[in-house]
Amino acid sequence: MVWGAILSVISTAVSIARSVAVIATAVHVVANVVIDICKQLGLIEDKNLDPVELGEKALAAEEERGIVPEKFDRYEDYVREIENFKVDDSYVDKWTKEEKEQRGFELGTGLLVEKYGTSVADVLMEIGKRPDFFTVDRTKLYLEKNATNEIDMQEISKFLDGKLKNVDVMKKINEQMINIENEINPTISQQEAQRSINLQKS
Repeated sequence: MVWGAILSVISTAVSIARSVAVIATAVHVVANVVIDICKQLGLIEDKNLDPVELGEKALAAEEERGIVPEKFDRYEDYVREIENFKVDDSYVDKWTKEEKEQRGFELGTGLLVEKYGTSVADVLMEIGKRPDFFTVDRTKLYLEKNATNEIDMQEISKFLDGKLKNVDVMKKINEQMINIENEINPTISQQEAQRSINLQKS
């Protein structure tokens, strides 16, 4: 990755994470979803690592060794280095749990931005508004389909918020969401899928 590209990932990840933190009722829920998706995708190898521990490692690595993403060709390489970093006991209490979690959230977001592009922002904002609905498996599908333009997350957001007026567009989005529900659970009935979607509408 060229210098400008990794700087773009860094700034985008920080911006998204901070924006989500403003609207989310439970940042830790969103952060955990993001980190779990990264584990599923193989972007984070340690299956026991949580956002707080990842953030602590990142903060300590920067403080102790000056390890920052700008020194790496890819953001994924940076996070891999952070995963393997051992935190000195003297640094454990230097930051609050919230600060560690936010940094861990930023790292996970950076990994998703590097993989899927800036469209990640629209999906993560929806997790912030609807954390019960956007589980790990559901969010992963929305990320993939949004990145390939199979769906438009901004339009889905407007649909769920009751801000769309075009009936044809509303029908199309509703059908797309039902199809995603069927992908998650092939045995779900049309009525159950529709009920699940209706519960998310404002």
